[in-house]
Amino acid sequence: MSRGYTPASYIAQYLARTTRLPYAYLLRSHLHTAQKSLNRAERLRNLTGMFFTADHSSKNSLCEGQHVVLVDDVITSCATAIAASQTLLQAGARSVEVWAIARTPMH
Repeated sequence: MSRGYTPASYIAQYLARTTRLPYAYLLRSHLHTAQKSLNRAERLRNLTGMFFTADHSSKNSLCEGQHVVLVDDVITSCATAIAASQTLLQAGARSVEVWAIARTPMH
C-alpha cells in the first residue's frame, strides 16, 4: 500500500480480463506490522482478522458457493494466503486455490 499499488491486484485483474472470469478483491481492515521481520507464528497472528470481502455486509457474498482463485505476487510464510483463504471460506467460498508468481526459499 505504501508503494501506491498492489502487484497481486494487477496480476489478478489481468488474469480475470484474459480468462473472462469475475474479479473481486479482499480489503484490509487495518494496517499491520511489516511481515518481513516476523517469524511464521508472528505473521499468522499479525494477520488475524486482517481481511474482509468487499461485499462482507451482504447476505449473499460474491464468492458464495464458488471455487475461488486467490492471487498473490510472492509467498513467503503462507501467512497471508492462509488468512485470506480463511476469510474467503468464511464468506462462503466452496474452495480456495492460491496462485503466486514467486515463492521465497524455505529455511
